Amino acid sequence: GLYTQYVQTHYESIKSMKGGLKEFKNVKTASVKLGANNAMSLIYTHKAQTGLEIRAIAYFIVKNNKGYVITCSSSTKDFSKNLTMFEEVAKTFKLK
Repeated sequence: GLYTQYVQTHYESIKSMKGGLKEFKNVKTASVKLGANNAMSLIYTHKAQTGLEIRAIAYFIVKNNKGYVITCSSSTKDFSKNLTMFEEVAKTFKLK
């Protein structure tokens, strides 16, 4: 369906960030629920221009033929302690 098509398209575009993000690595993908919305999450790492390793989570949501992406990131060393906050923030995203 549209949701699967959207997720696949945007997952591929995130993977293509490899060229734009230094040392991009896909860490984990999962199906998640954000409120009443089905979503897909992608956790990935890359190196900032300063050399700092960044870990990010991107949530992909589709509703009414529109796609939305929520991205949260931090240093890799702080990601685990920030993940709960990132998840809470993403769950507040409401679509009408």
